[in-house]
Amino acid sequence: MNLKQYGLPLALSLSLSACQINPADIGLGFGLSGGSGGGVHFGTGINIPIRAIIGSGNNPEKSGIHIQEEQVISYFAADIDHHRASTQPVRGGFYRKLLGKQGAQSLVQDFYYDSGRKYNEPMLLNQNEVYQFDSLPPSGTLYTYHENGQLASKRELLNQRLISAQYWNVNGHAIR
Repeated sequence: MNLKQYGLPLALSLSLSACQINPADIGLGFGLSGGSGGGVHFGTGINIPIRAIIGSGNNPEKSGIHIQEEQVISYFAADIDHHRASTQPVRGGFYRKLLGKQGAQSLVQDFYYDSGRKYNEPMLLNQNEVYQFDSLPPSGTLYTYHENGQLASKRELLNQRLISAQYWNVNGHAIR
């Protein structure tokens, strides 16, 4: 027996045997093609859906993967002094998407309502801060952007204290 000939099919069958696959999800396909050297070539293939390999649907206990569709959780007015939270879109304002959860914290990201462009990079916030536009992550670097995509600020935070900050105008020139 030639190990090279049977090595890949053997490894594939062993790895797939550990998966719970619904027989209705498996498809078998046949192919036919003409070769450049003459003759006819036949081939077969098997179709196994990804959910059969990583687990059943969106069940993190089975797959170890938690997929959550991003959802808008709040809108904010553009008023720089108040940024009031709203359940309705606000022209010229922002919206916040929930990207996921990590324990008691929520991973969120803000976007400009009118253009849909990102306002900041994703940040982890405590649940009581999720609906406050001016909330900052406790530690790390927070980048914000102008609506044209230019970097607006870079803020270094440590234990909810601002350590350093840099700012740029809409043309990308440093202003501080």
